[in-house]
Amino acid sequence: MNWIVVACIFVAGLVVRDVNPAEITAGGFIDETICRTADLAEIHRKFALELYKEVSASEGANKNVVLSPAIVNMGLSMLFMGATNDTKKAMTEALYLKHFYEMNEEKHEIACIFNEYRNIDSNSPLTLELASKLFADSTLTLDETFLTLTGLFGSKMEKVDLHNDTESARNHINNWVYKNTGNRIEELFPSGTLNSLTRLVLASAIYFKGTWKEPFTTLKNGSFDISENETTTVTYMSEKLNTRYIYDSEYDIELAELPYKSLPGDLQVSMILIPSYYTFDYLATEQQWTSGYLHKAINKLMAKEPETVRVKMPKFEIFGDYDMKPHLSAMGFEKIFQPGVANFYGINGQRDLFVDSAVHKAFLKVDEKGSEAAGAFGASVGFLSLPPQVVLHKPFHYILYEKTTETFLFMGRVMNPNL
Repeated sequence: MNWIVVACIFVAGLVVRDVNPAEITAGGFIDETICRTADLAEIHRKFALELYKEVSASEGANKNVVLSPAIVNMGLSMLFMGATNDTKKAMTEALYLKHFYEMNEEKHEIACIFNEYRNIDSNSPLTLELASKLFADSTLTLDETFLTLTGLFGSKMEKVDLHNDTESARNHINNWVYKNTGNRIEELFPSGTLNSLTRLVLASAIYFKGTWKEPFTTLKNGSFDISENETTTVTYMSEKLNTRYIYDSEYDIELAELPYKSLPGDLQVSMILIPSYYTFDYLATEQQWTSGYLHKAINKLMAKEPETVRVKMPKFEIFGDYDMKPHLSAMGFEKIFQPGVANFYGINGQRDLFVDSAVHKAFLKVDEKGSEAAGAFGASVGFLSLPPQVVLHKPFHYILYEKTTETFLFMGRVMNPNL
């Protein structure tokens, strides 16, 4: 029995096998004119939140979390292109695609939402780069339909000698990941992760770098409350910004938007801040969230006119390194990891492949200039009407939100900015 190793660095979707060549552009991508992103965006948001809640609960209440549900989704969606029978059915449900398939005849179009992320002018101050690649052992012959379908994600195949020279192949794959994540993700596959039985590695990467539309100009050290009994000293950024802020009493949630610079026609990416001023029970709070709940709250935020908001938040840099196998198994993907049960006949025309490991690393840096990925509220009214304030002096949640597709690129929480 041979092994498929799946690597997901930071999002993806789902696709089907039957492709009409007329709907594929010369670059290998699906024609944007037939892409219906609204249904796909809802699917992506559901997957993103469930993945986050699963990982967050497993990490415990005291750890920072940074994930790119988008790139994990993309890697799984590419793998789905080769799934058949019960494995395909299980992945369809786990990726929330069952209803989409019932409503859309052209099932392969799920790849098109990732091509929306590539809609950035070369002169844009915003950087969002997606990359994916299949690294196949020199002895493995991949099905042409599988190569065509994974090509819809912009992926190409490269032959490597996984069987006879595993260590050189591992270093080569890790170098590809390093280069495609802005030199931020090293050693995605540690020594021993791949072996002579490995036949295929699917690697997906995302790199984001953005500059605040309005940068922070004031930096000052201050106290950050990690818990009721523990504090740490952090560097705070503070500024009076022209941006959006809401308190939604229906959902008892506060949100503030920090937009990144971009050109007209580019993607529109913002960091959504979600303070939690009145509780340290963050796991209980986030486990109550649903994708529909968050989406409705964010829509209310985006519908507001920008206003003057005083924002004070810590600088932070966090790194996440996750073994995704137990998390994905808990989400309904367990069949893909079971030899003799997994059916990836569509990859090579045989039933001798299963997924041995799935890994995910993510990096996020936030400072006064912007982000690279790698609390109290007070408003008083007297003779003057003071602007709302967002002061993040306690742990908080964040979402890197793409407004055109209405999807979550990254999400997580900051429990301790100094970790």
